[in-house]
Amino acid sequence: MSSNGEERLTEMKKKRKTTPRITTKKKKKNKPSTTPQSSPFLSLPDDLVLNIVARVPRLYYPTLSLVSKSFRSLLASPELYKVRSLLGKTESCLYVCINWFPEGFRWFTLCRKPDQTLTNDEKKKSSGYVLASVPMTNTPHADFASVVALGSDIYNIGVPQSSREASSSSVFILDCRSHTWRQAPSLPVELFTVSVGLIDGKKIYAAGFFDANSEDKNSLSVFDPKTQAWDPVPIPCSEPLGVFYRHSACIDGKLHVAAQNMNVAYNFKEARWDSSQRVIYYHMISNSFCVVENVLYSASHGAFKWYDTEAGWRVLQGLVGLPKFPHDSCVRLGNFGGKLAVLWETIPYGNVHCSLIKKMIWCAVIELERRPNCEIWGKVEWFDHVLTVSIYSTLESVVSATV
Repeated sequence: MSSNGEERLTEMKKKRKTTPRITTKKKKKNKPSTTPQSSPFLSLPDDLVLNIVARVPRLYYPTLSLVSKSFRSLLASPELYKVRSLLGKTESCLYVCINWFPEGFRWFTLCRKPDQTLTNDEKKKSSGYVLASVPMTNTPHADFASVVALGSDIYNIGVPQSSREASSSSVFILDCRSHTWRQAPSLPVELFTVSVGLIDGKKIYAAGFFDANSEDKNSLSVFDPKTQAWDPVPIPCSEPLGVFYRHSACIDGKLHVAAQNMNVAYNFKEARWDSSQRVIYYHMISNSFCVVENVLYSASHGAFKWYDTEAGWRVLQGLVGLPKFPHDSCVRLGNFGGKLAVLWETIPYGNVHCSLIKKMIWCAVIELERRPNCEIWGKVEWFDHVLTVSIYSTLESVVSATV
């Protein structure tokens, strides 16, 4: 190679070393921001946002809460429920308590599924309803007979909060707008058994027995939600009844309570205890009962019946399309805004390993119609599988709050 060629080669190598590489950065595509502040909807004036969301049925709130933290805060704000009340948009919302193995007690609310593309056959099969888990902390233990709803609050009364306790006077209140628990004034006495309910839809009663100097005594306490206070002295029951059971119902201004030796009814207007017919309790033993508009309904052993003081127990007519329940199925009833909500469990066949067995929770909503000749008919609006749980989980209670 000539000297000139060597010089050129040397110069080219130097240029390669000294000439910086020109790199072109790939431009990042501007993705639409997902922060709540950038949402066009939430950038609207607050009053307008509240008025729009307040008109959305509460059944869709569990789905809307997944949009963002800001939406979640909005759906739990007191201002939203004030607007709903002013617009006359308050509605009944179904809540279900499940003893969820192994976590403990969890609450669910009935909601609508998000819009999905379904075939015609799928649309016919699906009601569009599911039970959505309600996120909350410090959920207290609950029992079928310890829970009652009044307005937007659910009261959980007199349930021991640990296995070391045999009796309790605790009272917890769940605010169904914000889904937060708070403590309320305790019962005047600690109860070993408790059953709670409403008196004319205005006050709450708690009936049970307590241990007074090693002697079993029954008592009836009354709570006023307006003053948030219990009557200072419980109403005693001097009859030799034995202990109060966890089965009671308030009909026609009388509280009917099942006891060990006999059954009694407390007349609130006349402030006295009367003996009560035992027949009223025949269909309450299974805990599958509730009161709807002054009528007691039962689904004991899969047979739907109703009771009032004039007719006694009668068969609930209609119910076309409602499936038969397994004989050993746990069934719970609830007053769902004047309709009958029915929840029950089934276990699908074919599971071999016990650890793999799941329970299916079903729900039905039944419209009730009183007809001449002392008949009540039930029309099944819909029923569907709404939740799947562990084989060890159990249905505890079904109530309806107004929000």
